[in-house]
Order: sequence, then C-alpha cells, then structure tokens
Amino acid sequence: MSEESKLLEEMILKTVSFYEPMTIQAIILDLDPAGCSEFPQLTTEELKECLLRLNKRGVVKIIKGSEISYLRVLAKQGSWVRRLLAKILP
Repeated sequence: MSEESKLLEEMILKTVSFYEPMTIQAIILDLDPAGCSEFPQLTTEELKECLLRLNKRGVVKIIKGSEISYLRVLAKQGSWVRRLLAKILP
C-alpha cells in the first residue's frame, strides 16, 4: 500500500462518524480542506475504493438502504481474561 493511500485512509477515518451513517456526499462535504489539498485529483471512485478497503479491514461498515452509507466501527477488544493472560503468559 502506498504512502498516499495510507494518508487518504487516515483522512477518511477522521471524517466518517461513529454515530451517524454518512453518505458519500456527506463524507466529501466533511473532508478536511487542508487534507484535500494533498489530493487535488481525488475522485469519488477513488474515495469509494478506499472506503471499500476500509470495509474489508473491518474499520468501516457499509449500510445499504435507499443510498449506500458508511459508519465507522469501534475496534473490538478481547475479554479482560484474555488480556490478563496475555500479560502474564508470554
């Protein structure tokens, strides 16, 4: 994965909400203008491809309805027992 695509993914993750599903238009409107200056040729297709990659990684959830929406997903944490055992046992 190129450095440019990593920066784009970080910018999108900062934009996509944990609480309210966002359409592609809402994501474009909420993108940071300073971050967008790094990607002057950004297209909606590239944005959709990046959101699809994030969905495959489990970071963004796709919600299909009248329009496709995207929702950021919190990372799952293991049970406290597993975390404790991981610290105790190498």
